[in-house]
Amino acid sequence: MLKQFLPKSRIQIVEKADSWQEAVKLCAKPLLDEGMIEPRYVDKIFQLYEDIGPYFVIAPKIAMPHARPEDGVIATGLSLLVVSSGVNFHSEDNDPVSLIIMLAAKDNTEHLSALASLAEMLGDDENVERLVNATTTDEIFTFIQNQ
Repeated sequence: MLKQFLPKSRIQIVEKADSWQEAVKLCAKPLLDEGMIEPRYVDKIFQLYEDIGPYFVIAPKIAMPHARPEDGVIATGLSLLVVSSGVNFHSEDNDPVSLIIMLAAKDNTEHLSALASLAEMLGDDENVERLVNATTTDEIFTFIQNQ
Protein backbone atom coordinates (compact mmCIF):
# COMPACT_ATOMS: atom_id res chain seq x y z
CA MET A 1 0.00 0.00 0.00
CA LEU A 2 2.88 2.39 0.68
CA LYS A 3 4.13 2.17 -2.88
CA GLN A 4 0.87 3.70 -4.10
CA PHE A 5 1.48 6.84 -2.04
CA LEU A 6 5.30 7.00 -2.01
CA PRO A 7 6.95 6.77 -5.44
CA LYS A 8 10.72 6.93 -5.78
CA SER A 9 10.46 10.55 -6.97
CA ARG A 10 9.44 11.59 -3.44
CA ILE A 11 12.31 9.90 -1.59
CA GLN A 12 15.40 11.97 -0.72
CA ILE A 13 18.59 11.58 1.29
CA VAL A 14 20.60 14.56 2.54
CA GLU A 15 23.64 14.62 4.79
CA LYS A 16 22.34 17.39 7.04
CA ALA A 17 19.70 20.03 7.55
CA ASP A 18 20.49 23.23 9.44
CA SER A 19 17.16 23.24 11.26
CA TRP A 20 13.96 21.26 11.66
CA GLN A 21 12.25 23.89 9.49
CA GLU A 22 14.72 23.30 6.66
CA ALA A 23 14.19 19.54 6.97
CA VAL A 24 10.40 19.95 6.75
CA LYS A 25 10.76 22.23 3.71
CA LEU A 26 13.06 19.72 1.99
CA CYS A 27 10.63 16.91 2.72
CA ALA A 28 7.71 18.97 1.37
CA LYS A 29 9.44 19.95 -1.87
CA PRO A 30 8.49 16.86 -3.93
CA LEU A 31 4.85 17.18 -2.85
CA LEU A 32 4.88 20.86 -3.76
CA ASP A 33 6.64 20.20 -7.08
CA GLU A 34 4.07 17.56 -8.01
CA GLY A 35 1.16 19.85 -7.09
CA MET A 36 -0.03 17.61 -4.26
CA ILE A 37 0.08 20.32 -1.60
CA GLU A 38 -0.06 24.10 -1.55
CA PRO A 39 2.65 26.16 0.19
CA ARG A 40 0.15 27.03 2.94
CA TYR A 41 0.23 23.36 4.01
CA VAL A 42 3.86 23.75 5.08
CA ASP A 43 3.04 27.09 6.71
CA LYS A 44 0.31 25.37 8.75
CA ILE A 45 2.75 22.69 9.94
CA PHE A 46 5.07 25.45 11.16
CA GLN A 47 2.18 27.25 12.87
CA LEU A 48 1.03 24.05 14.59
CA TYR A 49 4.56 23.40 15.82
CA GLU A 50 4.67 26.91 17.31
CA ASP A 51 1.24 26.44 18.90
CA ILE A 52 1.60 22.94 20.35
CA GLY A 53 5.22 21.87 19.96
CA PRO A 54 6.73 18.96 18.03
CA TYR A 55 3.45 17.03 17.77
CA PHE A 56 4.63 15.19 14.68
CA VAL A 57 7.77 13.63 16.19
CA ILE A 58 6.20 10.24 16.73
CA ALA A 59 9.08 8.06 17.94
CA PRO A 60 12.86 8.15 18.37
CA LYS A 61 14.41 9.26 15.06
CA ILE A 62 11.01 9.61 13.32
CA ALA A 63 8.91 12.67 12.44
CA MET A 64 5.71 12.70 10.43
CA PRO A 65 4.82 16.34 9.76
CA HIS A 66 1.23 16.83 8.67
CA ALA A 67 -1.73 19.16 8.90
CA ARG A 68 -5.42 18.82 8.06
CA PRO A 69 -6.78 18.20 4.54
CA GLU A 70 -8.31 21.68 4.39
CA ASP A 71 -4.91 23.26 5.10
CA GLY A 72 -3.79 22.91 1.49
CA VAL A 73 -3.86 19.27 0.40
CA ILE A 74 -4.67 18.73 -3.27
CA ALA A 75 -3.94 14.98 -3.49
CA THR A 76 -3.07 12.27 -0.99
CA GLY A 77 0.57 11.28 -0.86
CA LEU A 78 3.73 10.84 1.15
CA SER A 79 7.27 12.09 0.84
CA LEU A 80 10.26 10.73 2.71
CA LEU A 81 13.48 12.46 3.69
CA VAL A 82 16.46 10.88 5.42
CA VAL A 83 18.76 13.36 7.15
CA SER A 84 21.86 11.23 7.66
CA SER A 85 23.33 13.29 10.51
CA GLY A 86 19.95 13.85 12.15
CA VAL A 87 18.26 17.11 13.05
CA ASN A 88 16.94 18.45 16.35
CA PHE A 89 13.16 18.93 16.50
CA HIS A 90 13.26 19.83 20.22
CA SER A 91 11.52 16.58 21.12
CA GLU A 92 13.37 15.56 24.25
CA ASP A 93 12.79 11.81 24.02
CA ASN A 94 13.08 11.45 20.25
CA ASP A 95 15.89 13.71 18.97
CA PRO A 96 17.83 13.62 16.77
CA VAL A 97 15.36 12.87 13.99
CA SER A 98 16.73 11.19 10.86
CA LEU A 99 13.58 9.93 9.14
CA ILE A 100 10.96 12.46 8.10
CA ILE A 101 7.81 11.31 6.36
CA MET A 102 5.40 14.03 5.28
CA LEU A 103 1.79 12.98 5.07
CA ALA A 104 -0.67 14.85 2.86
CA ALA A 105 -4.19 13.47 3.13
CA LYS A 106 -6.99 14.98 1.07
CA ASP A 107 -9.63 13.44 3.33
CA ASN A 108 -9.81 11.65 6.66
CA THR A 109 -9.89 8.08 5.32
CA GLU A 110 -7.99 7.59 2.04
CA HIS A 111 -4.58 7.51 3.71
CA LEU A 112 -5.44 5.11 6.54
CA SER A 113 -4.16 1.97 4.82
CA ALA A 114 -0.85 3.69 4.07
CA LEU A 115 -0.61 4.79 7.71
CA ALA A 116 -1.25 1.24 8.88
CA SER A 117 1.54 -0.02 6.61
CA LEU A 118 3.86 2.71 7.85
CA ALA A 119 3.09 1.94 11.48
CA GLU A 120 3.85 -1.73 10.93
CA MET A 121 7.11 -0.99 9.12
CA LEU A 122 8.30 1.70 11.56
CA GLY A 123 7.30 -0.34 14.60
CA ASP A 124 10.34 -2.52 13.94
CA ASP A 125 13.58 -0.83 15.04
CA GLU A 126 15.58 -2.83 12.47
CA ASN A 127 13.45 -1.40 9.68
CA VAL A 128 13.99 2.13 10.97
CA GLU A 129 17.74 1.53 11.10
CA ARG A 130 17.74 0.22 7.52
CA LEU A 131 15.95 3.33 6.34
CA VAL A 132 18.07 5.88 8.22
CA ASN A 133 21.30 4.13 7.22
CA ALA A 134 20.39 3.79 3.55
CA THR A 135 22.83 5.43 1.16
CA THR A 136 20.65 5.59 -1.97
CA THR A 137 17.04 6.35 -2.74
CA ASP A 138 16.93 3.08 -4.71
CA GLU A 139 17.76 1.20 -1.53
CA ILE A 140 14.92 2.91 0.36
CA PHE A 141 12.44 2.49 -2.49
CA THR A 142 13.23 -1.21 -2.91
CA PHE A 143 12.96 -1.79 0.82
CA ILE A 144 9.55 -0.09 0.97
CA GLN A 145 8.33 -1.98 -2.11
CA ASN A 146 9.10 -5.24 -0.33
CA GLN A 147 7.16 -4.37 2.82
